[in-house]
Amino acid sequence: RLELELIRRGNIPITALGLLKMRPDLCLTRDDANNLIRASNLADPKQSLHLMPGLWRSSIFIARFRAGNQRNTNQLHLFLGEQMESDGLAMAGKPPRLEDVRTTLERGYPDLEGSGWGEVQDLTVDFLHEGIIADASADDGDDLA
Repeated sequence: RLELELIRRGNIPITALGLLKMRPDLCLTRDDANNLIRASNLADPKQSLHLMPGLWRSSIFIARFRAGNQRNTNQLHLFLGEQMESDGLAMAGKPPRLEDVRTTLERGYPDLEGSGWGEVQDLTVDFLHEGIIADASADDGDDLA
C-alpha cells in the first residue's frame, strides 16, 4: 500500500511516527503504522528501487530530518522526482526543490487535516541510486540548494 501511495502522492514517510504525522488517513495507531511499514519494502532502499516502475527507479530521493514535539527524532521520507519524461531510451527527471520538501514536511497536505510536522530541523535530501543513498549537495544542482 505504501508503494501505491508513493506513486499517487509523489512522496511517503517511511517511519511509523512519520506515517502518523503526515498520513493520518492511512493509520490510526503506531501499531498500524508499524504494520504498514513491515508489509512494505520502502523502508529498505535496496528493495525500494526494485519495486518501483522503471521510470521512477532513477528518480527517488530520501529526505532525512529531525522533527517531533519534544524528542526531535530522526525521520525519513521518500520523494519522487518531478517532471518525469522519457523518450523510451532515457529518462529525465528533476529533483524536488529543498524548499518544496521542507514545505511539504512542515505543512503537510492541504486535503489531510492535521498532517504535517510543524518545524523540521537538519533537513537533507539525498538521491537513491541502485539502492544506495548518494549524498546530494547544493553543488549538485540548484534544486537541492
